[in-house]
Amino acid sequence: MGKAQYFTDSFLDDMRMQMDPLADHAFSVIKEAANASYLRTIIASVHYNHEKWPEDLPPEAIQYFKQSARIPEFANLSKMKKGAAVFVKHADDILSMLGFASLPYCYAASDGARVLDASPRLINEPSKRLLETARFVMDVMDPLAFTPQGRGIKSIQKVRLMHAAVRYYILNSGHWQADKWGVPVNQEDMAGTQLAFWYIPIRSFRKIGISLSREETDDFRHLWSVVGRMLGVEERLLPDSAKESYQLLTIISRRTIKASDHGKALTRSLIDHFKDTPVKGPFEKITEPYMRYLLGDEVADAIGLKKEKFTKVFLKPLAGLRGVQNLMGSGNKFYRMRNLLGSQIRKKIGIQHHQYAMPQGLGQKPN
Repeated sequence: MGKAQYFTDSFLDDMRMQMDPLADHAFSVIKEAANASYLRTIIASVHYNHEKWPEDLPPEAIQYFKQSARIPEFANLSKMKKGAAVFVKHADDILSMLGFASLPYCYAASDGARVLDASPRLINEPSKRLLETARFVMDVMDPLAFTPQGRGIKSIQKVRLMHAAVRYYILNSGHWQADKWGVPVNQEDMAGTQLAFWYIPIRSFRKIGISLSREETDDFRHLWSVVGRMLGVEERLLPDSAKESYQLLTIISRRTIKASDHGKALTRSLIDHFKDTPVKGPFEKITEPYMRYLLGDEVADAIGLKKEKFTKVFLKPLAGLRGVQNLMGSGNKFYRMRNLLGSQIRKKIGIQHHQYAMPQGLGQKPN
């Protein structure tokens, strides 16, 4: 049966109450031993894998950084290398799908999105959310990501520690209802995010006429599984095939996708941000239909995307017959829209030494 045997409601109910003991313990120890500003300094002081973390940290923190740097035993270096090549080949399109499909899908998961809603910065500064996420994706997908010259391992350690910080602050706010929503940044939600970052873009590719071979898809999946395990995702929640990925995404979607005011607010903030990017002017009117087409009606309805006849009467037949790019080339507005967004994200990250920020303003009462 493979890992599909674990994809049940009872197992996922349990996973909603599971966190990340290694990172959670390390964060609590660091927080007790140092103030918040020092912790932010630590996060900002180290960038590349060959750089060392400060030596004045508590032993438990040193142990976290040592243990979380280990590549999982199931990792296949050859497949990881080929998975990174898939990203390099399709970087602009993958980054575009991050904005048009992956993040909106996460916003549709109502209880998981409550965590994002708990930080005003994510509502008020969507560009930072998009760039931080893209920065992480580029760090872990780089061909040098897991070499001394790369940034992948250090970025994973930072994000994993930030997840622990989010859990700590929200759980200690006194407003989080774990019995209803699960613990913040729980294992099921992390697994759903994992799928959103690799499976949702690949699924979207099929809708816009980009074809990956079965081997390319599996290599890309494998690389993300390695990243997911290093982020603290339970190994049983990391599918071993595209088929298992579809099965897990289906059950997680059934359990978590539902309309919410905070999911709609996060989506609207993201769409408003697109108005300050190349996705404006002639592109602005087709942004929501394009997102709806990529995500499907259930997810689109949950996050409040407008319904347009335009989506089905033009975009779907166009992409379904030969693909947007293949049918009309780079002059087609849909192709230019996604290409411009992805290239702009990559350019901004290249120009700005974009940093991850430890969460601030967490803990207010969720909606």
